[in-house]
Amino acid sequence: MQGSRLVLASTSAHRKALLSRLGLKFEAHAPAFDEVGAEHLSPSEIALSYARGKALAVAGALAGQDVLVIGCDQVCELDGEILHKCRTEAEAQVQLERLQGRTHALHDGLFLYRTSTSESREALVTTRLTMRALDADQIAAYVDRDRPLYTCGGYTFEGTGVALFENIVGGDDSAIVGLPLMSLTRLLTDFGVDPLRDGPLRQWPA
Repeated sequence: MQGSRLVLASTSAHRKALLSRLGLKFEAHAPAFDEVGAEHLSPSEIALSYARGKALAVAGALAGQDVLVIGCDQVCELDGEILHKCRTEAEAQVQLERLQGRTHALHDGLFLYRTSTSESREALVTTRLTMRALDADQIAAYVDRDRPLYTCGGYTFEGTGVALFENIVGGDDSAIVGLPLMSLTRLLTDFGVDPLRDGPLRQWPA
């Protein structure tokens, strides 16, 4: 349909690279959204709430235009506690010391919203990851190598971080990086967008 666009409500380089794998033409917009006010929700509910908030924030900024917005958010949970993004290498080491030898969960929320119809779809993907037993030297060496700042859990799975783990239950490695492509593809097809048919230069259908 002429003038319609696919918009990712994130400027994360990792999420943009993941979405590019589907071969669809899209834009990336930073959402004007504050991640506050959801403290009463469970970790998985927070992931969905923030994904919804980001999508609707971008949709509001593009009011009057026909766009399909993809909102996404990831929350790291260890035994019911949310582990926030690491701002320093020291914080990353502390988080990894807590995670080593244990199983934690990554909750990925997805929310798609079409501005012209107010139609929406959402999905939650939970991945459970068991980390190897690691000593302080291994953790320090990993942090020095990958420098996993501003990540959930203090690691980047797409880098050397894959060597930290001994078991993963979830079925979609892209969810670990922050954008579950299999679930996203399913939601896109609900809006008539098929990555196998719609090449990068085609408009998605009405």
